[in-house]
Amino acid sequence: MARRNPTTQETTGLTKDWFSRLGTSLIYPYNAETARAIQRMARGTVSSIYNRCAGTMREALGWGLGDAHNWTALPSRGYKQRPAEAQAQPGDIVVWPYTYGRRGSQHIGIAVGTDAGTRLLSNLSGHLGLSRLLPGYRAYYK
Repeated sequence: MARRNPTTQETTGLTKDWFSRLGTSLIYPYNAETARAIQRMARGTVSSIYNRCAGTMREALGWGLGDAHNWTALPSRGYKQRPAEAQAQPGDIVVWPYTYGRRGSQHIGIAVGTDAGTRLLSNLSGHLGLSRLLPGYRAYYK
């Protein structure tokens, strides 16, 4: 269950919720299209099958664009891509189109704020959780 910090909402448009399954609080835009997806992923109410990160995103958001690399088509859904030098912000959909990690694979997730900085909430190798943001991503916001 999440605990909401209403003070954060009033001042910045962000909310800070505690998710016991992750053992941490997440910061994200409470009125963004990705807010409910973040909550569902953080609570573990979506599937997390190995090598199916895009399927987890589709389930969490209620819509999808195919494999992770296909999500670079997010502008067709009204999303804008942040400039390459810009950091991902909480609530952004983050896509690695064949640029994830040493092996150059594809991956997708959602950026969230934590007390330790911005992290990735995703299905990584069948584990639904947080990891650091690796280089090579494209961040999309609405």
